[in-house]
Amino acid sequence: MSPTTSPRAHRDASAAAVVAVVGDLVLTGRDVDARELLVGIEAGASNLPAPGSPEARRLRRWLVHTLVEEAIVEAEAASSGTPRRTDPAAPLAPDVVRRVFETVTADVAVTEDEIESHYRRNLDRFVRAETRTLAQVVLADHGCAARLAAHAHEVGLREAGAAVPGAVVEHHDVIRGQRGAATESAVFGAAAGDVVGPLAGPLGWLVAELLRVRPRRTTPLAEVSEAIASDLWAAKRGRRFDQWLAQRRRRDVRLMPGSEHPGDPRVPERMHRH
Repeated sequence: MSPTTSPRAHRDASAAAVVAVVGDLVLTGRDVDARELLVGIEAGASNLPAPGSPEARRLRRWLVHTLVEEAIVEAEAASSGTPRRTDPAAPLAPDVVRRVFETVTADVAVTEDEIESHYRRNLDRFVRAETRTLAQVVLADHGCAARLAAHAHEVGLREAGAAVPGAVVEHHDVIRGQRGAATESAVFGAAAGDVVGPLAGPLGWLVAELLRVRPRRTTPLAEVSEAIASDLWAAKRGRRFDQWLAQRRRRDVRLMPGSEHPGDPRVPERMHRH
C-alpha cells in the first residue's frame, strides 16, 4: 500500500480483486469475504483465526477453493436446467450437489469379482473369534468364594449365588486376550457347564460357570456380499466424483496468484492433511 493510499481504498481494491475464474463466472475477494462472514456466524467470530495470520490466509485460500468447487458443480447443474444462484457466495444447496453427484456417478457399478477380491484380501475382518459366555461372581473372601464354587458345581452358579449375601451374578461374553493368563487358561480349558474358580483377579476372587461356547467362525461371502458391495460402491462413487472435479478444475478454472490451494507446495504456510 503506497503512502497516498487510504486503508479503506486498499480494502476496497482487495475486495474487488479477482481471485478465480470458473468458466464464465468471476469470483472476487468480496465473494470470499461474504463466505468468511458466514463461516464466522456459524462457528463464532471468536473462533476465526486472527486477521493477517498464516491461519487466516490458509482459511481464505480454502474458502476460494470451496467457492470454486461449488461453481463447478453449479455449472454442471445449470447445464441440466437448474437455475444458478443469484449470489455465488451463498452456500450451494445440498440437493443440487446431490443431483450432480448422482449424475456424475450414475454408471459406477461393482462387479462380483471386485466383491470376492475384497473379501479375500480382508478375510480377517470376517472372522468371528471363539466366544465364551460366562456367569460369574466376584467375592472379596477366598473361603467364601471356595464354598460358592463347591455349591455351584452341584446346583449351578445362579442358584448357588442366590444363597450368598451380596453376591451378584453377572454375564459376560469373553474372547481370548481379555482376561489374565490364569483366568483365560481356566475359562478356555473348560467345557460348557463347567464351574471354574476361585481365581484371583484385580477385584477379588472369581467363580465362573461356562454357559455357552461359540466356536471361531469365518462368515461366508454370501452373508456379507451385499454389505461389501455397498461399501465398494460408495467408495468408487466418491473416487469418480473426485476425479470429475479434478478434471473440471484443470479444464475450467483459472486461479489468481495468492489463491493457490492451502496444500500447494508453493504456498509459504502450506498445510496439507488427510
